[in-house]
Amino acid sequence: MSEITNQVLLTHYLEDYKRSKDSINVRTNIMKMFFEFINNKHIFECSRRELKDYFVDLKNSDLSYNTKKNRWAIVKSFIEETNDYYFDKFPGIMIPKTRNKWGTYHRETKSNGKATKEEIEKILAHLYEINYQHYLMIRILVETGMRVKELVGIEIINIDLDNRNFNVKEKHKAKGHKYKFTKSLAKELEYFIKGKEEQTYLFNSIHKKPFHTDTVRKTLQRACKFLNINHTITPHSFRKSLITYWRLEGVSQEDRFHLIGHALNDVEAKHYIDFTEENDLELYDKSFPYSDIKL
Repeated sequence: MSEITNQVLLTHYLEDYKRSKDSINVRTNIMKMFFEFINNKHIFECSRRELKDYFVDLKNSDLSYNTKKNRWAIVKSFIEETNDYYFDKFPGIMIPKTRNKWGTYHRETKSNGKATKEEIEKILAHLYEINYQHYLMIRILVETGMRVKELVGIEIINIDLDNRNFNVKEKHKAKGHKYKFTKSLAKELEYFIKGKEEQTYLFNSIHKKPFHTDTVRKTLQRACKFLNINHTITPHSFRKSLITYWRLEGVSQEDRFHLIGHALNDVEAKHYIDFTEENDLELYDKSFPYSDIKL
């Protein structure tokens, strides 16, 4: 059993049928997340109860209907393939009976789509105490309003501490966006990056790869559950909150769109508004809405 590792089983599963490169990558990532869920124990030692718990965790998550359905289908197919191929090596894993009514799950609480200042302060204080890296992740979302996919893709080489910005570029797009942040966060980042200059991404998993976006979502879910926050807060909530507070502070739509990285629809605004690096910092600092809470 020691020679037949989870990785050996996964390799056999992926090679058994002809699959596209994208399909292989998707299946590999889904199975790695499943192995993490069962604490990286050998699949031969996985119990029916743990499979049931995984199904329930998927069902109760904030993932889309198709994502839940696909993840469960891939885990099931992996187990069925393993059962068939290694029937003479181990007794097999019983797949629990489930009612795959993914769409019938309703959250017990409703989301208003935003986080209040009080909630932001509580979440950051809690994460600061238990996991500094997770604290920094959420604080970056709070201060910049960037998307979670942009967060996990931040490369150290694209962090400008002097001008206080993350230069985020999307794949297949030549132009990116420079998200601004506070002087206080710049000091935290300087401390965090020290000694990590050789790594590519700001946030690396234990496998020295960028975090999956689900890691950020689950970190936030656990924090909200611990703090008894009775509505759903997602990483995107901080983007909505920042835009809302800017509007309440009287920041113009053009400036809000520019700071958050939205496209300016007004042709005249595109051509005549002078957004320089110095002006950006001045605008960001002047309109920063969270100066009255501890981040």
